[in-house]
Amino acid sequence: MGTTLTQTKINGAKPKKNNAYYIWDKNGERGSGVLGVKVTPSGNKLYYFRYIVGGKSKFIKLGSVSGMSLKTAREHRVELSALLASGIDPKEKLERDKRQVEEEKRRQEAHGTFGDLLEVFFDHLSSKHKDPEQRKRCLTRYKRHVRYYIEGQILPERKVNEITKQDILALLGKITPSAPVQADKIRSILNKMFELAIDFDDDPANYQKNLRFYTQINPVSRIKKQNKSKPGRRSLSLHEIQSFMDPNNEKYFDKRIFLLLKMSIYLGGQRPFELLLSKRSSFIGSHEMLVLEDNCTKTSVANVLPIGQSVQSMIDEVDSLRFIDEAQNPLLFSASNTMGHVDPNYVAKQLRKFCETTGFPKFTPRDLRRSVKNIMLELDIRRDITNYIQNHSFGDVAEAHYITYEFMTQKKIALSLLESKLTEIPPAKAN
Repeated sequence: MGTTLTQTKINGAKPKKNNAYYIWDKNGERGSGVLGVKVTPSGNKLYYFRYIVGGKSKFIKLGSVSGMSLKTAREHRVELSALLASGIDPKEKLERDKRQVEEEKRRQEAHGTFGDLLEVFFDHLSSKHKDPEQRKRCLTRYKRHVRYYIEGQILPERKVNEITKQDILALLGKITPSAPVQADKIRSILNKMFELAIDFDDDPANYQKNLRFYTQINPVSRIKKQNKSKPGRRSLSLHEIQSFMDPNNEKYFDKRIFLLLKMSIYLGGQRPFELLLSKRSSFIGSHEMLVLEDNCTKTSVANVLPIGQSVQSMIDEVDSLRFIDEAQNPLLFSASNTMGHVDPNYVAKQLRKFCETTGFPKFTPRDLRRSVKNIMLELDIRRDITNYIQNHSFGDVAEAHYITYEFMTQKKIALSLLESKLTEIPPAKAN
């Protein structure tokens, strides 16, 4: 097998011109492997461990003689020999360990941070809105919440699966005393984010991405809501709505905004913003219907509505007020601003100013939607039909598809009843 390796023998080993050779240590223990030094033609000297498995020699490089002492090399040999004695192939184990280290390194590099989660969350929000303006408004709103209440409280480099319930409690605890309603909004945003992180790793669409969050726990889910927000309760009576739509009130509004609010009422309490996004071509006069496309609606589900003579007259009047050619801007309520349509904030502002100026009891566009629904219910229109008219969110895809294209007869009857009631001359008040 050779002679016992010494530092003197190693230092004295000379390179051979044409080939490398080994100097082996005298071990004396068969089957436990042997330590040796490989001398290359260039004069390099390397420690090696050799052992035999299945009649074949295997070699493991331990390191350079110049960078490792003989004592250390022998200690490595003892460790590798112990593996052999346990029935473990040392080379295979080292390769497995190396792969595990590399995998852990890749895991750490791909380990999603809170900053990564914010990007994923904003991308997710963007994908939910086909309309660029809706997308912009949604992102602006959420980014404002993140900037004011979350940034700085949770560092962007923090690993997502290291964020605990205590971290979230500390963040919300700073908001709750002075703004409990806002605290619930921030809680809701964080809850959505962590649910998204959990789902992200299990989505095959993300498998090729170099990003994983490695979390199965949502630290927000068990945190108590404050429930301080109050749902809107203002419901205008039929008489109030008729009074509001009185032609004499038109002077308090931009004419198109006044027509927008009236259309919203006559169409069963549609969201004004959805009408602002609708194209002139969405109102199909020949078929007496309005098609609110899925990229115009809050629920991302198209809504088809029958239109009566009153609504058709309003559409024609709005169209006559157009100052941008339809070829340049197809929206019915087109405008030259960056949105391309009348600003919904301007709608709310004019409505608020109208109430302040005239003393009319305060209400919002959302109150109109609720009020019209209540009037339809008072007309014995079934609640499910009012929900279809107002395009409430439905869970099942097949059901949503069915609702979009069915119930036209029921909708037409309901909206016709509503129109008759709205145009009914209210009884005069007794002196």
